[in-house]
Amino acid sequence: MSTAQYKLEYTTDPDIIKFNRVQNSEVWRGPMTPEEYNEREEKAARLQISLQDHSNYAGLYCFSFKDLSLPDNGGKLDQIVAACETLNKRAWVVVNGELKEIIAPCVGGVYTLPQHRKKGYAEKMISAVNEYWKEKLPSDTFMFLMSEVGPFYERCGYIGHAVPVLKVQYAHTDNYKLPFDEEAEGVEYLGWDNYEDLIIPFHDRVKAEIVELSKQNKDKHIFSLVPNMNQLTWFHLRDLHCGAIIGKNVTNSKLGVKLDKDNFMVWFHEWDTPELKVTKLQATSLENLIKLIQLGVQEAKNTDFAQLYIWESSIPEEYKEQLSEYLKVNFPTTKFSQVNTSIPSIMPLDDKVREEKSYIWAENDKWGWY
Repeated sequence: MSTAQYKLEYTTDPDIIKFNRVQNSEVWRGPMTPEEYNEREEKAARLQISLQDHSNYAGLYCFSFKDLSLPDNGGKLDQIVAACETLNKRAWVVVNGELKEIIAPCVGGVYTLPQHRKKGYAEKMISAVNEYWKEKLPSDTFMFLMSEVGPFYERCGYIGHAVPVLKVQYAHTDNYKLPFDEEAEGVEYLGWDNYEDLIIPFHDRVKAEIVELSKQNKDKHIFSLVPNMNQLTWFHLRDLHCGAIIGKNVTNSKLGVKLDKDNFMVWFHEWDTPELKVTKLQATSLENLIKLIQLGVQEAKNTDFAQLYIWESSIPEEYKEQLSEYLKVNFPTTKFSQVNTSIPSIMPLDDKVREEKSYIWAENDKWGWY
């Protein structure tokens, strides 16, 4: 079969987008109906992070992949065999200490219609999406995705950077209570939009760290997403939408907690697992790290979730050993360094950087995904 047989189409047609999302919902909708899943995706598409900026290619882009050898009866859905999206995000690249803001496409929503599987369409589609953005974006940027199918995307040029996860578990029979007074400690729970003050120092810290990292690694490109509120509200919209659908009272949902601007944990409720998943954890001391985990466990317990789920890239390296000892004593069923079935994978657009792996992917953490 020749390359001319296939066609990648960027689409803004609402009927095509809905068709593709409803098909994709088979994998990702959890307790939602296909229509409820599509409604959630439409809401997410109206968030600030999704809005397109054609001057720099930021925002959400939807694609269909067609096999032109299939019958064409004049319908707009004819010949579609697969689909995907890219959510193009603000990012940084630093080379020799020089920082530049770029746009980095994140590939998601990859789906092949059931009757067309096992024919290599997904691989061809992703390769076509890669070429689409290579033609439009500078070579010093990168693309990335979350692989739920093992090393499959390596065939398309992506390099996996697996991150293990920590699953903090508590026994449902335990009468777990916080070992400190929340009011005395100045604990503040986060809602939909009351944590902008946390993002600014987080943004500035990451920016300073990657510039310093570049100075120490002058032969490498340093890549990172730009921390911003929009990235986190993406998770929270999905949390609240799904929670409301299954009958949860999400009016005053707790979406994280902070001790101060430098010590906080942001999470979302994975209602169909059920797990409390941490999108960002930042702590400046072991004591504060333990307090934040205790507060997360309390939220998991209050929502009848089995565990607190944390990417280990969130945990400061200098605290890991002591935290492990604490958890073994206080939450003995905790599981350490568990396999993360979602594999973060990156593809620098510069062929030499990719082939030589002459890059460092900073802040490869849960908050950067969708």
